[in-house]
Amino acid sequence: VSTWLYIVMQAAVYYECSLVLTALCIFPKAYFHNIWSRALINYADSITMRNGITVPFGAQMTDYTPYTAICHTFLLVLLYSILLASILYALNLYVHTAVGTIVVGIIHLLGVLIKTMGMFMSVLLPWSYMINAMFYCHMDGEITLLHSYVFFLLSIYIVYLIGQLGVRRADFQLLESGDADA
Repeated sequence: VSTWLYIVMQAAVYYECSLVLTALCIFPKAYFHNIWSRALINYADSITMRNGITVPFGAQMTDYTPYTAICHTFLLVLLYSILLASILYALNLYVHTAVGTIVVGIIHLLGVLIKTMGMFMSVLLPWSYMINAMFYCHMDGEITLLHSYVFFLLSIYIVYLIGQLGVRRADFQLLESGDADA
């Protein structure tokens, strides 16, 4: 259990530090009220980019405040990272090779492919971990936030159960260098 808590805490601290450092970088030019700026609202749902910034969906600005959008973005990315780290840990317990790394890479690559193929793979969108981790992908109504949170938590719990079976059969004893020669 302690290793699983370590995975969760390490991911949480990493993303908290990233959020705080990002906030500190924009602090001099930031607008701290919990409302969207009028300029951003005026450009909502436009197809083009303005000054290198992708304009968010209008639904995001009407349904969520900036702080709730940050919270959902943070939580979804955190759950995605915890899931990938858990898969990595659990699978590497079983086979003692880099199979966990390969599986995590395939899961992420499949998410990228599903995202780029878009409408051709629309049936798979709700089941892509990467798509579920992107807050803006919840704006079109195909995927709800509830679906994403339940999907991630259930998946993490299943990987946890698989990992617990792996811990029972894993050999954690280290051989000393003198014992290996004998």
